[in-house]
Amino acid sequence: MASTFSLRSYSVRHPSFSSMSLRNSSGSGGRSRSKAPVSSLSSASTLSLTRSLSVGNGLNVLGTLSSLNGMGVGASDSETMKGLNDQLSNYLDKVRSLERSNDELERKIKQLMLERAPKGHDIEGMMAQAHAIGEKVRKKTLENARIILEIDNAKLAADDFRVKKAKSELVQIIATLRGDLNILKEELYFLKKNHDEMGSMKARMNNEQVNVEVDAAQGPDLKAIMAELRIQYEGIARKNKKDSEIWYLKKVSEKSGMVMMTISAELKEPGVRTMKIVKVVTQTVMNGSVVDESSKMEQIEESKT
Repeated sequence: MASTFSLRSYSVRHPSFSSMSLRNSSGSGGRSRSKAPVSSLSSASTLSLTRSLSVGNGLNVLGTLSSLNGMGVGASDSETMKGLNDQLSNYLDKVRSLERSNDELERKIKQLMLERAPKGHDIEGMMAQAHAIGEKVRKKTLENARIILEIDNAKLAADDFRVKKAKSELVQIIATLRGDLNILKEELYFLKKNHDEMGSMKARMNNEQVNVEVDAAQGPDLKAIMAELRIQYEGIARKNKKDSEIWYLKKVSEKSGMVMMTISAELKEPGVRTMKIVKVVTQTVMNGSVVDESSKMEQIEESKT
């Protein structure tokens, strides 16, 4: 009865252990395979080791029980079975503790793998930033294109203005040249006309001069007339010269008389003074200059004093 009870208790406990270990091993193995290859390998090795130990021990216990039953031990069977049951319960407790520690290790491995797993970046935020930067680049590109277009328009306007200015200047120059050309044409026409008139007049004058030389009467002798006029002018010049000399001598005599009268009034002076006065009067008369003799005398008196 004791052996039968122990075998029944073992058969009841053993399936629960094997099913739990298999379930844990299959579940943990499945989860570890789906999430982390390293944890699946470690858990699988741990479970296989535990399962091999439990199976080996179970086989040993079963062998022992069967050997005991075969031998037919008598009085000590109950004690032996009790010891075996105690060993089996200790063994099962140890297996459960190992399973718990295995679960704890699996949990720690999963936690460690989750912590060491590379963290994903915020792709949406980065995409938003990239989109914003792309919009800025597009706006700047459009702005640059607009500025380049405005610069090209300004260059075209400046070129158009220069072309219009050059065209207006050329039109003015052409108009001026045309006016000058018309003036030159008119001058050329008048010159040709004058040339023709001068040619015809010259021919006519040549014809008239020939006629005058042939038909005109003998004119007066210009040489005789010029000689007669020269003689008349020479006579008039001589007469004027003679009259001028007579007038000059008359004036000189009058001045000399006045000087002599002044000198006679000063005869009371010494001889030296009288000689100087006579000398001055003589020089004055010889030079033919009309001077104030009284002033000369005063100058002489001042020099003497």
